[in-house]
Amino acid sequence: MHNHSLYSEYLQDDEIEEGENTLFSEINITPFTDVILVLLIVFMVYAATAVTETNKIRQEVVELQDSGLNINLPQGKVRELDAKITSLSLNMLVDGTLFIAGKKIITQDITSVLRDAAIKNPKIQLILHADGDVSHKKVVTIMEQARQAGITQISIATDQQ
Repeated sequence: MHNHSLYSEYLQDDEIEEGENTLFSEINITPFTDVILVLLIVFMVYAATAVTETNKIRQEVVELQDSGLNINLPQGKVRELDAKITSLSLNMLVDGTLFIAGKKIITQDITSVLRDAAIKNPKIQLILHADGDVSHKKVVTIMEQARQAGITQISIATDQQ
């Protein structure tokens, strides 16, 4: 009869007598496989959601390009917008003409239009598409009007470098 301490771990199968306590040396990978499959499903759902949101932003860009407005955006490094937040696009042409969602807006009415948008959705973000040749003063004035209207998230659109 052998000592049942650590020595029994090293015994060959033919040396172990029937009925002795032996160490179970197989690893059960079923729980590990379950966890991996759950993670796979989570990543697949997240990827599908991310693609949908990215496509929405791309559609907005295409609509802007198809609107017929000729805006020469300044160059800059790109930072992704939060796709979960509703966006309002404001376009400024070189001559100072303003457009929101493709509709021409009178400069004097911009504050009330932005205030209405902020009341409908307090977390709305304004994306300012100002032509690169528009004066800095005009851009800052529009940004201040947006802040006065209650819009706190303002982004300036640029072309990728």
